[in-house]
Amino acid sequence: MIEMNGAPGYANVTATFIDNYSQVCIDLGSTNAGNIGIGVRFGDLDTYILSADQASELIWYAA
Repeated sequence: MIEMNGAPGYANVTATFIDNYSQVCIDLGSTNAGNIGIGVRFGDLDTYILSADQASELIWYAA
């Protein structure tokens, strides 16, 4: 999931990478508009959240 310029007044890019082989469930405010929920069916929830000023920098950090 990548969000571009999601914070008003700030130019940034935020990406979330979930490293899990099983089913991943993401609730983007359907249950509660103020919360984002992430869960996996099996195994550990390994989550990497990356943030940068531009998408090209974000790809560079992840490589």
